[in-house]
Amino acid sequence: MASQHLVITRHTLVILLFVTSYSPLIFHKVEGTCVCGRPWTYHDGYCYIFLPITVNFKEAKRFCESYTDHLGESHVVSIHDEATNNFLVENVLEKLGIVDVWIGLEDVHQNGTFRWLDGSDVTYTNYKPGQPDLLLVNLS
Repeated sequence: MASQHLVITRHTLVILLFVTSYSPLIFHKVEGTCVCGRPWTYHDGYCYIFLPITVNFKEAKRFCESYTDHLGESHVVSIHDEATNNFLVENVLEKLGIVDVWIGLEDVHQNGTFRWLDGSDVTYTNYKPGQPDLLLVNLS
Protein backbone atom coordinates (compact mmCIF):
# COMPACT_ATOMS: atom_id res chain seq x y z
CA MET A 1 0.00 0.00 0.00
CA ALA A 2 1.36 3.41 -0.89
CA SER A 3 1.96 5.96 1.83
CA GLN A 4 0.79 9.55 1.44
CA HIS A 5 1.39 12.70 3.48
CA LEU A 6 -0.90 15.55 4.50
CA VAL A 7 -0.52 19.21 3.62
CA ILE A 8 -2.89 21.70 5.20
CA THR A 9 -3.53 25.21 3.95
CA ARG A 10 -4.64 27.54 6.62
CA HIS A 11 -7.13 30.40 5.82
CA THR A 12 -7.59 28.16 1.46
CA LEU A 13 -0.16 20.64 -5.75
CA VAL A 14 -1.28 20.35 -8.87
CA ILE A 15 -0.23 16.84 -8.39
CA LEU A 16 -3.27 14.68 -8.23
CA LEU A 17 -2.50 11.25 -6.84
CA PHE A 18 -4.86 8.34 -6.62
CA VAL A 19 -3.84 5.73 -4.08
CA THR A 20 -5.23 4.73 -0.73
CA SER A 21 -3.32 6.78 1.87
CA TYR A 22 -1.46 10.11 1.62
CA SER A 23 -0.52 13.10 3.72
CA PRO A 24 -2.70 16.19 3.38
CA LEU A 25 -1.69 19.76 2.56
CA ILE A 26 -3.74 22.20 4.63
CA PHE A 27 -4.42 25.84 3.80
CA HIS A 28 -6.18 28.72 5.49
CA LYS A 29 -7.30 32.03 3.89
CA VAL A 30 -5.96 35.20 5.50
CA GLU A 31 -7.01 38.79 4.95
CA GLY A 32 -4.37 41.35 3.98
CA THR A 33 -0.80 40.92 5.11
CA CYS A 34 -0.46 38.11 7.57
CA VAL A 35 2.21 36.54 9.67
CA CYS A 36 1.18 32.92 9.68
CA GLY A 37 3.37 31.81 12.55
CA ARG A 38 5.41 28.66 12.65
CA PRO A 39 5.04 26.07 11.26
CA TRP A 40 2.69 27.75 8.73
CA THR A 41 4.11 29.27 5.51
CA TYR A 42 2.49 32.31 3.89
CA HIS A 43 1.83 32.55 0.13
CA ASP A 44 -0.51 34.92 -1.73
CA GLY A 45 -3.16 35.39 0.95
CA TYR A 46 -3.00 31.89 2.41
CA CYS A 47 -1.09 30.07 5.12
CA TYR A 48 0.06 26.53 4.38
CA ILE A 49 1.25 23.66 6.52
CA PHE A 50 2.39 20.16 5.67
CA LEU A 51 1.80 17.40 8.19
CA PRO A 52 3.66 14.12 7.64
CA ILE A 53 0.87 11.81 8.68
CA THR A 54 -0.65 9.02 6.63
CA VAL A 55 -4.42 9.17 6.21
CA ASN A 56 -7.09 8.33 3.66
CA PHE A 57 -9.02 11.08 1.86
CA LYS A 58 -11.95 11.23 4.31
CA GLU A 59 -9.57 11.40 7.26
CA ALA A 60 -7.59 14.14 5.50
CA LYS A 61 -10.77 16.22 5.07
CA ARG A 62 -11.73 15.82 8.74
CA PHE A 63 -8.21 16.47 9.97
CA CYS A 64 -7.77 19.64 7.91
CA GLU A 65 -11.16 21.02 8.95
CA SER A 66 -10.18 20.48 12.60
CA TYR A 67 -7.57 23.24 12.12
CA THR A 68 -10.32 25.86 11.74
CA ASP A 69 -9.90 28.60 14.34
CA HIS A 70 -10.54 32.31 15.02
CA LEU A 71 -8.66 33.17 11.80
CA GLY A 72 -11.04 31.21 9.61
CA GLU A 73 -11.67 27.82 8.04
CA SER A 74 -8.98 25.34 7.06
CA HIS A 75 -9.26 22.83 4.21
CA VAL A 76 -7.22 20.36 2.22
CA VAL A 77 -5.37 22.58 -0.26
CA SER A 78 -7.05 24.07 -3.35
CA ILE A 79 -4.83 25.10 -6.26
CA HIS A 80 -6.14 27.88 -8.47
CA ASP A 81 -3.13 28.96 -10.50
CA GLU A 82 0.34 28.00 -11.68
CA ALA A 83 2.04 30.26 -9.11
CA THR A 84 0.39 28.41 -6.21
CA ASN A 85 1.15 25.06 -7.82
CA ASN A 86 4.81 26.05 -8.21
CA PHE A 87 4.95 27.33 -4.62
CA LEU A 88 3.66 23.99 -3.32
CA VAL A 89 5.95 21.97 -5.57
CA GLU A 90 8.99 23.96 -4.40
CA ASN A 91 8.08 24.00 -0.71
CA VAL A 92 6.67 20.52 -0.27
CA LEU A 93 7.89 18.29 -3.05
CA GLU A 94 11.38 19.70 -3.61
CA LYS A 95 12.37 20.88 -0.11
CA LEU A 96 10.82 17.98 1.79
CA GLY A 97 11.11 15.32 -0.90
CA ILE A 98 7.44 14.43 -0.52
CA VAL A 99 5.66 13.18 -3.62
CA ASP A 100 2.35 11.77 -2.42
CA VAL A 101 -0.04 14.32 -0.95
CA TRP A 102 -3.77 14.84 -0.81
CA ILE A 103 -5.22 17.94 -2.41
CA GLY A 104 -8.80 19.10 -1.93
CA LEU A 105 -10.11 18.16 -5.37
CA GLU A 106 -12.81 15.53 -5.50
CA ASP A 107 -15.20 13.89 -7.92
CA VAL A 108 -18.03 12.91 -5.58
CA HIS A 109 -20.14 11.19 -8.22
CA GLN A 110 -17.13 9.79 -10.13
CA ASN A 111 -18.45 11.28 -13.37
CA GLY A 112 -15.46 13.46 -14.23
CA THR A 113 -16.91 16.60 -12.60
CA PHE A 114 -14.42 17.78 -10.00
CA ARG A 115 -14.87 20.36 -7.24
CA TRP A 116 -12.68 21.86 -4.53
CA LEU A 117 -13.57 20.96 -0.94
CA ASP A 118 -13.58 24.64 0.05
CA GLY A 119 -16.40 25.29 -2.44
CA SER A 120 -14.29 27.31 -4.87
CA ASP A 121 -14.45 26.80 -8.63
CA VAL A 122 -11.94 24.62 -10.47
CA THR A 123 -10.12 27.24 -12.55
CA TYR A 124 -6.72 25.56 -12.94
CA THR A 125 -5.54 22.01 -13.50
CA ASN A 126 -2.14 20.54 -14.24
CA TYR A 127 -2.73 16.87 -14.92
CA LYS A 128 -0.23 14.50 -16.44
CA PRO A 129 -1.37 13.11 -19.82
CA GLY A 130 -4.16 10.56 -19.35
CA GLN A 131 -5.07 11.87 -15.89
CA PRO A 132 -7.05 12.01 -13.85
CA ASP A 133 -8.12 8.42 -13.92
CA LEU A 134 -10.03 7.08 -10.98
CA LEU A 135 -9.00 3.48 -11.37
CA LEU A 136 -6.99 3.36 -8.13
CA VAL A 137 -9.01 5.73 -5.99
CA ASN A 138 -10.16 4.57 -2.61
CA LEU A 139 -11.70 7.54 -0.81
CA SER A 140 -12.89 5.59 2.21
